[in-house]
Amino acid sequence: MIISVSTKHEFVPKFNGNDKLPAADQIKVIYRLPSIAMKERLFPRRFEFGGDGQVKGTIEVDRKKVLKELVTDLVNAAYKLEDDKDVKKIGSVDELFNAPPEFDALIDEIYAYLQDLLNRKVDEKN
Repeated sequence: MIISVSTKHEFVPKFNGNDKLPAADQIKVIYRLPSIAMKERLFPRRFEFGGDGQVKGTIEVDRKKVLKELVTDLVNAAYKLEDDKDVKKIGSVDELFNAPPEFDALIDEIYAYLQDLLNRKVDEKN
């Protein structure tokens, strides 16, 4: 059996009213679907049993690691500092993490979306 899988996916964040802008002006996050190996690497689950038989677990949160692994491009993301004439484009995860703190909410939204993607079960009836 051959299963057709799309390799390029797009997410339009709601950050700062972005989703209400004309499509040509929207920030778009281009990402790849995670492989099983990526899921294991990006979403490690560690569990142990306590003395009372209760399961104790930890989940690591590394937003940059998740974004770097899955995000391939950022479209239309940019900023301009008050005292600077140049517009600084954000086309990569590294550039996003080096942007001003106003972009932290965007990072959170992208991370939450990708985290949901990592936890999603694939519909076997596709």
